[in-house]
Amino acid sequence: MSQAQEPDTPTLAVEPIGAAPAMAEAETYLPVPRRYWATLCIATSLMVTILDASMVVVMLPLIAESYSVEPSQAIWVMTTYQLTMACLLLQAAAVSERLGHWKIYCGGLAVFAAASLFCAFSSSFAMLIAGRVLQGIGAAAVHSISMALTRLSYPRALFGRAAGVNSSAVGLSMAAGPSVGALILLFTDWRGVFLVSAPVAVFSLAIGLAALPRFARTEMRLDFISGGILALAMSSLLLTLGQMREGASLSLTTAGFGVSVVFFAALARRQSGMANPLLPVDLLAIKAVALSLGANLSVFAAQGLTLVSLPFHLSTITGLSPAMVGFLITPWPVGVALAAIAAGRLADTHSPRLLCTGAIVVLLTGLTLLYWLPREASAGDVAWRMFVCGAGFGLFSTPNNRAMILNTPISRTSAGGALLATCRLTGQALGAALASLVFSHWQTAGGVAAIGGAMGLAAMALVLCALRQTE
Repeated sequence: MSQAQEPDTPTLAVEPIGAAPAMAEAETYLPVPRRYWATLCIATSLMVTILDASMVVVMLPLIAESYSVEPSQAIWVMTTYQLTMACLLLQAAAVSERLGHWKIYCGGLAVFAAASLFCAFSSSFAMLIAGRVLQGIGAAAVHSISMALTRLSYPRALFGRAAGVNSSAVGLSMAAGPSVGALILLFTDWRGVFLVSAPVAVFSLAIGLAALPRFARTEMRLDFISGGILALAMSSLLLTLGQMREGASLSLTTAGFGVSVVFFAALARRQSGMANPLLPVDLLAIKAVALSLGANLSVFAAQGLTLVSLPFHLSTITGLSPAMVGFLITPWPVGVALAAIAAGRLADTHSPRLLCTGAIVVLLTGLTLLYWLPREASAGDVAWRMFVCGAGFGLFSTPNNRAMILNTPISRTSAGGALLATCRLTGQALGAALASLVFSHWQTAGGVAAIGGAMGLAAMALVLCALRQTE
């Protein structure tokens, strides 16, 4: 059967020419229309877990008022969710390799749905935080295994299109979150955010139970001690980045990074020589995987740095209202969503090195246009520049993710997908921390300096993409 054919029954096939010799493993993929139902499950799962994070941002003042807590405490409603998810991504991937992807994925959706109801009916701030921790556990399962399930649902020749759908779902969720949250507030209070999330998660769960692939996974021993060390390493890293964002001293920041390095070093030593290490250093030894992850981290950091700093920059150099400035962020994720779909089709037939380098050039062009944004620029002047940046990001994300996943052994796909999700969250946190650092040193010119820094990060990604071998 040729690569372009879409089988009506599950088919066992050997990786086609073009896969690295070490990656040539037997693969199984779903028939149509089951694979489309699996895609719907994965896309809606990604959307609800990302929307839940972005919608809550507009609810924080109301939550603080409802429980009579300080705004600094209310922020933990958002931070707890993101921190829990980031700390458990790789652990969830390891458990899924041992017990089965679909079981952990569906279990994660069930936990997320139940935790959403728990948050909606929480009677104290402590209960709400506990519910957010449970939501983070469920979201970690969803984000760590989404790529693996997509890879197991589609033949290699069509994987780029499916990855494009995922990237588009992420972009749309990022764009729609604040608006959807504000819309919910027109009809109910902040608890409505969690009441809306629950049925969507149940809907995804129902589809997933029927449609997700259920193939046997590699047997491996679960290492709970390594999981604990990894959680400490990731939490210390992300909390330190958060302290940078809040203006912590240099000594405190240095100590925080030092603690994180110690934990990562201890984990690497403990897992030295393991066949399926929790911290996937075996995957980082694959050049295409390492370059893709490095480029992914750089581009997400560039995006985070720009999106956090741009509202302050626009408020300074333009006469636009704060509401309009907030609205002008939207063209970026909309550009991501639209470009990701087109990039998915291109990624299945064109070189990822060519596509990714071209996409970074588009992103750099958009950032350069923002850097030279004239004073008193109109809303339209800002909007189309933002769209160019988002389009460049979307054109990059899909072929980069495809190259990374297809160069990962099928038996380690969940670990590869978890690495991608970890890079995304870490890059966003790094970008926000760098934005704070820039504005603390250049208050009046902070916006221009931040965009210049984003251009530097994008240039780093361009170099990493250019180092790829022709694939």
